[in-house]
Amino acid sequence: MKKGSNPSLSRIWLLIPKTFLKHFDEAVQSTFPSRSEAIRRGMNLVLEEIRQFKPSEEKSAEPTNSPSDQRPQTAAIIQTVEAHEFELRNQEKREEASNNAEQSGNVI
Repeated sequence: MKKGSNPSLSRIWLLIPKTFLKHFDEAVQSTFPSRSEAIRRGMNLVLEEIRQFKPSEEKSAEPTNSPSDQRPQTAAIIQTVEAHEFELRNQEKREEASNNAEQSGNVI
């Protein structure tokens, strides 16, 4: 076992756009001690949101892994992610337009 490793934790790898990671790091740096802590909190928020989609009688039942049970929850998560990605793309376009205007001597 490597020094400092924790056998109860698992390492995951994510492929995300560099600009998204940059914005994410800037947003969480004053709130969380590390990027990992922010991601863990985000994962917990997703689980809380998924629980809200389940009817109350299902909350006490054992969770199932049936794909048909996951579709509405997955769709809601995908919608949230797509909305966030759309906002990030718009923000990047605004920043690019602002940078282009600054370089050409125009002010927005």
